[in-house]
Amino acid sequence: GTVASAASPSGNSEVIYAGGQNNGVSSGIIKSLDGGKHWLRKSKGLWDTRVLGVWVHPDDPKGSHVFAGTHSGIYESRDAAESWTLRNETAKWGGVMSFREGMIKGMDYILANNDAGYILTMPKA
Repeated sequence: GTVASAASPSGNSEVIYAGGQNNGVSSGIIKSLDGGKHWLRKSKGLWDTRVLGVWVHPDDPKGSHVFAGTHSGIYESRDAAESWTLRNETAKWGGVMSFREGMIKGMDYILANNDAGYILTMPKA
């Protein structure tokens, strides 16, 4: 497949999460623990493996809290990509491509954009 996005935690650049797709065919999430020399497939529970965006939660410098944007919403892992769960509130968001953190009315949010050009939000957990 083709890599669409990659991310590393701020506290460990040797850990890299990457994901993508190739002409609509699934690639899922792959992970490296040695700066990209070796890769492991880490897509358990990721039912839509056409990954458009990958993001490591900024409050987790070790990199265990990861998000994957797909055509069917956002998947979340809190165990360093050992397992993934669809964030149900994002299931109708469409293809989620990128992530940022932001503040709205004094509250922290995760901001995402989708393939239709919309900016979508969910509370930062």
